Amino acid sequence: MHMTSEENKANTGSQELFLVKEYRDEILQKILELEKICFPEEWQYDDPPAYFRKRLEQPQSIHMFLKENDEIVGYCLAVPLKEEVTELREYDSDMEEKDNVCYIESVEIMPNSRGKGGVEKLLRGVCEEAKKRGVKNFAVHARKLNKLNEKIKKIFEGKVISTREIEHWAPALGEAYEYIEWQIE
Repeated sequence: MHMTSEENKANTGSQELFLVKEYRDEILQKILELEKICFPEEWQYDDPPAYFRKRLEQPQSIHMFLKENDEIVGYCLAVPLKEEVTELREYDSDMEEKDNVCYIESVEIMPNSRGKGGVEKLLRGVCEEAKKRGVKNFAVHARKLNKLNEKIKKIFEGKVISTREIEHWAPALGEAYEYIEWQIE
């Protein structure tokens, strides 16, 4: 996928991060491709093209791609937590509306690129961008089955300010998840 000068590029070893700054059809198509490969159909949004197009057109959303050997292999979407609280309370009754908090809506790595530190690179890249925008904290509902929750707590060790177990996360067909919030300053 060709990236224009509209995207910021950060080299992180053999992997590079790209901050997407504007909507383009080719970007939307790449996100949809990654979602289809990385998540079961039951976990995907009812209308993925409409959902991600809306997010790409919102300037407060942060979209970060991970590129490896000239291929897009990962993606992370962060949105203001305030925008998600109403929907999230349906699944997590303890959700609170907070200012200056970003919520990791999606983080994904292609199966053949997992285990190379891509999740950490994406999360740190998204946090750096959010920090530039005045965001103080991040939050996520992270899978326990694949140990994403443990990975996130390790990445942000010493900065985690809140966690709680969710025994049955409905959007993931009842899997156990953990809510994690951390400081980025």
